[in-house]
Amino acid sequence: MSTRPLSDEDRRMLETIESIPSLREAILYSIRLKGLSDKQVSYGLAIDQGQWSRIKNGHATFDVDKLITLFDLCGNYIPLYWLAHHCGKDMQDKPASLEEQIKQKEAALLKLREENERIKNKYNAALDVIRDAKRIADDDTLPSSLEEIS
Repeated sequence: MSTRPLSDEDRRMLETIESIPSLREAILYSIRLKGLSDKQVSYGLAIDQGQWSRIKNGHATFDVDKLITLFDLCGNYIPLYWLAHHCGKDMQDKPASLEEQIKQKEAALLKLREENERIKNKYNAALDVIRDAKRIADDDTLPSSLEEIS
């Protein structure tokens, strides 16, 4: 069950998926979206062009074991979204593993520590300027006006 609101892009994709009548059409739409030729598809899926033509024209079925290869080839998950939607399910990304979350948190912590160090350095530099200004202001040997210099 998805908890985040649908973006406009998600909403458009859902409307498109709802209008696709079959898994075969979802596969073909996924391929069209990527702009692949029949030759690129048959080569990418490691099937001969004649078999691809039969699948494309509805005279043969698509080997479901090739779906992941199709997703990689097309760079989208349209057929998977189509299946989920037509089975009454929502899809959401798998949460990162605990290890991955730890790595992300450690990277963020390192970035914050580096930023903290930069801020400390700027603060210390500003303090040095203030101290120097105070020393100069307290120095009685310095002229108090430009007239005393000339």
